[in-house]
Amino acid sequence: MTLSFEKNKTSNDVLNDVLNDVLNDDEEKLLKLIIAEPYANQQWYCKESGFSISKVQRLMKKLKDKGIIYRHGSKKNGYWIVVN
Repeated sequence: MTLSFEKNKTSNDVLNDVLNDVLNDDEEKLLKLIIAEPYANQQWYCKESGFSISKVQRLMKKLKDKGIIYRHGSKKNGYWIVVN
């Protein structure tokens, strides 16, 4: 499986491409936050979304399993990349 990210696409283009795949409302909400702040940690996503930490972890796992996001770099200094 090859992951690619087109740098010429805007964040809205990437989001629209991903949303064309089936995502539930919670996954969509979290994905928008990840696109807006790819360097944020899970606690920040919890605060902004109103979700519990376990829900954010579960949703991020689903997004990773679907191949929509992946982590680049270390847990401490890395960031999230949205794959189209």
